[in-house]
Amino acid sequence: MSTHGAPVEIDSFTSIRFEEGTVASLNVIGNVPGYREYYSFCGEFGVIYLDNGRLELITYKDGAIEVRLPERTTNQDKSFVDAIRGEHEVLVSGEYASKVIQLTEAIYRSANYPVENTGE
Repeated sequence: MSTHGAPVEIDSFTSIRFEEGTVASLNVIGNVPGYREYYSFCGEFGVIYLDNGRLELITYKDGAIEVRLPERTTNQDKSFVDAIRGEHEVLVSGEYASKVIQLTEAIYRSANYPVENTGE
């Protein structure tokens, strides 16, 4: 993790091994201009890429398969910032935020990184 001199983490690189043996890599890079979300899910039959809301499915057997997603109706990050500015209520549930915090704290604990008492 890197703070770039800030009081909070800005960049982080994490490897996660799930109980079933699957390994994931979660990288958050905040010290860049602009915003972009990119996910890739690699498996034994192919790969799924999610790039800023655009989904691409490529199988080893059939190659690229066209996938159309419904139009995005919320953006949790923009919603949060807009709510702070008083432009509207938060559009994403507190349950989502709670799950993000739970994952973040689990990553911290596994790396022996200090975690404040959250009342658990």
